[in-house]
Amino acid sequence: CIGCKLCVKACTKVHEDNPAVECSITVDSFLATIDYDTCINCMECVAVCPVPVIEPIEKSKKYQKNC
Repeated sequence: CIGCKLCVKACTKVHEDNPAVECSITVDSFLATIDYDTCINCMECVAVCPVPVIEPIEKSKKYQKNC
């Protein structure tokens, strides 16, 4: 991560239709952190990352059933 915050901008844009949901990504000390509890797996952060370091994860089947 180079701390460019392109992922934050992409995530914010995805959530702008629903202002109750905040961006799922924060960048601190040149390190992006994803809050997987609020992440909707849209993959926009992966698409804009200039250094492909964001690896998407699938939410577990157990988690999907409880949502």
